[in-house]
Amino acid sequence: MKFREWLGSRWPLFSAILLVGAFVRLKGLGAESLWLDEAWTWGLVRDGAATLLDRLAHHDAHPPLYFLIVRIFTSLFGASEAVLRLPSALAGIAALPLLYRFASRIGDKETGLLAMLLLAISPFHVFFSQESRSYALLLLLCLASLDLLFGLRTAPSRGRWAGFAALTAGIMLTHYMGAFFILSEAAVAALLFRDRPGFLRELALSLAGSLVLYLPWLPTALTHMAGIDRGFWIPKPTWPILGVALYNLVSHVYHPGVPRAALAVLPFYLLLILVPLRDRRRETLALLLLFALPIAGEFLVSMRRPVFYTRTFLHVLIPLWTLAARGAFLLPRRYAWAAAVFLSVGLAPSTLFLHRTAEKEDFRGAAALLESTSAPDERIVVQEGFVAMGLDYYSPRLDRVLRVDSGTLLSPGTPRADIEREIRGSAAGVWLVFRYGQDGGWPAALASDFERQGAWKSAGIEVHYLRRRAVK
Repeated sequence: MKFREWLGSRWPLFSAILLVGAFVRLKGLGAESLWLDEAWTWGLVRDGAATLLDRLAHHDAHPPLYFLIVRIFTSLFGASEAVLRLPSALAGIAALPLLYRFASRIGDKETGLLAMLLLAISPFHVFFSQESRSYALLLLLCLASLDLLFGLRTAPSRGRWAGFAALTAGIMLTHYMGAFFILSEAAVAALLFRDRPGFLRELALSLAGSLVLYLPWLPTALTHMAGIDRGFWIPKPTWPILGVALYNLVSHVYHPGVPRAALAVLPFYLLLILVPLRDRRRETLALLLLFALPIAGEFLVSMRRPVFYTRTFLHVLIPLWTLAARGAFLLPRRYAWAAAVFLSVGLAPSTLFLHRTAEKEDFRGAAALLESTSAPDERIVVQEGFVAMGLDYYSPRLDRVLRVDSGTLLSPGTPRADIEREIRGSAAGVWLVFRYGQDGGWPAALASDFERQGAWKSAGIEVHYLRRRAVK
């Protein structure tokens, strides 16, 4: 059956939603500066696949699939901000029709369309579809895997099970926190296995196949896992942190005050709770598990090792939007479309806000300032040293950059004591670059020889100029 025939009379609305979703993900894709993590992505992929794998193994804590894809794009089209973010944008767009199909399995075609619309204008998903990191790809692979799993319980196929094995390996090769999604899928399979004899045995064989595919990366993964809490900045989660995470999943952009924030997300979570009261099918319970288990898993594990990070369970938007859409169309027909409009209108302002507000750190502006203003006899001190990756991208020829302690993938760091001796002995002035007010105590440490003359701040990046005091 042709795709348009399968959609029937819904194809114009489907096409309009897809165009809207593509527009908000591609609009201004290269407009903002790369922030620190995105500059790190560039540093990983800039020198070829072999170097990329070595850097991931020794200087990073992520698996390789997403970065290999980005490497292919940059080798073909260059390494502009837009190209670095394009794989995420395409993954975000590709998820839209796939969610339509999956949500249609759970409800009907109207449920599929509304779930697709909610994802299309989801501010959290749009944001990470415009970021050169692996989260949008993780959601796409999880969604493809889930759609296959729900189809395989009624229609066995060796080819599809092989595809499921490849997707499972792909999830783990995209982000280690995908393991919580895979465990949730196993729980769903245990819930739904009665639909077909042999389903669990076939699932076990497919998962074994995914492990075989993953084996080449497994030693590196174990090394990464063993060192995940060394210097890791994520704090142990608390109940307020969990509340912020649930808010961000829906709205992402902060509303002023707790009451307004709660009102912005409450309808979606009410539907998450109320839908199972009206729809008692096992598929609905399965969606609840797919939403709750990854969040609970990361939360509990983080009591020992810090891994709770909202973006790493971005894939829970799949059950969240599916259940929200299902809940709207469980209402009497005269209210269903009104509920659909209400849910969509609730998301739209935050998505529009994303395109009006710069949220990424402004290394581009900092580099332009330093290139145009710093003098040859002045030094540029970056606190901490890895922050210099953003300057490496925008000002590759800018010398005089001293990276405190830790270096970047491209340049070594220098011990702080050595930097202090150098700038006290020879520098006419010092430019101090840091993030979010974390100046490392440098202005106070240099106060006897230098005085602050001015500061530049933009989107989390600060550049302070310290001039040598005049000799009396």
